[in-house]
Amino acid sequence: MGKSIAEEYELIQSATTATPSTTAGKQDDAAGRDTAKDGDSTGKRPTVLNDYPPCATYKENKLTGLRITSSLIRALYFKGEYREPCAKKVYHNYLLGDFKSPPTRPMQYGNYFESRCLGHGREGYKTEAPLLKNGRRPVAVERIDSQVHAFEMVAVNMGISTEFVQVKKFISIDMGDRFEGMKMVLEGVADIITPVHIKGFDYDLAGIDLKLAGDRDNTHGEYCWGSPQFLDPIQLVIYSYLFKIPFAYLIFDYKAQDMGYRFIPVATMAMEADLPDDFKLLARQREADLMAVVKNTIEQIVMWDSEGYPVTANSMNCERCPMNPVNNLGGTCEDAYLPQLT
Repeated sequence: MGKSIAEEYELIQSATTATPSTTAGKQDDAAGRDTAKDGDSTGKRPTVLNDYPPCATYKENKLTGLRITSSLIRALYFKGEYREPCAKKVYHNYLLGDFKSPPTRPMQYGNYFESRCLGHGREGYKTEAPLLKNGRRPVAVERIDSQVHAFEMVAVNMGISTEFVQVKKFISIDMGDRFEGMKMVLEGVADIITPVHIKGFDYDLAGIDLKLAGDRDNTHGEYCWGSPQFLDPIQLVIYSYLFKIPFAYLIFDYKAQDMGYRFIPVATMAMEADLPDDFKLLARQREADLMAVVKNTIEQIVMWDSEGYPVTANSMNCERCPMNPVNNLGGTCEDAYLPQLT
């Protein structure tokens, strides 16, 4: 007789589910995040303007801990290639968390979709539908609402349960004597932990990362869901490594015509036994690449810390940066790139 989802869930009992009554508005102490580099002498951190806890711990102006997430890694690397990011922007956006780039309209749509499908978003917050300046709901929101109902039907057909959502898990990272005294963790928050029973992906316990896209058939850029072989799978490679279960993307789009969804499993070591030989090699390489990029991310941040988080000013880094005074978000970066007159 098969196990219930609750019994299967005991396999990841060290994880916790984020809900408004448990984690919303609270700091996770997985990396000991209790002080900040720019805080006062008491170690009090400046007011955080975003919903997520900071990724670094600072005590007496010394870096003492790091919380490595897929978002932090992707701020520095894409498919293992260094992006040439601005250290100061990463410091304020991710490490300290006192400034955050405002969400774009597609991001707002995605948060709204996730809240509707799962009951709430990350850290337990619900996101209302973004409105037009005249107070009306955009046409896109009507299409997104339709896709919420589509998700419900797809979930039934795939055997997906939303009993366990926004599940957080972290593990300690051992970097050896070089970083002795620093507390480092690798962390992920899975949208859904659930059974999934479809042909080619049939598991009593798996992870689903729910996405909303403008076009599920897009083949360009970093979110080329129509050409998944060119995606950077780091997020689900991390999640699968943490939870020790298979993971897949479930992408819905809200384009004007032919709305639909895509289900994209990511080959990882957690499903090695079910993979063809060439994908087994890919899964092993991805895990090796994960270890390398985590190490590189930590080393890069430690180096930046020793250098005082230098600015790398260019149009890409500065365009939406909250530290750029041009964006009127309270930033005071004197080295920010400014539009050039021609």
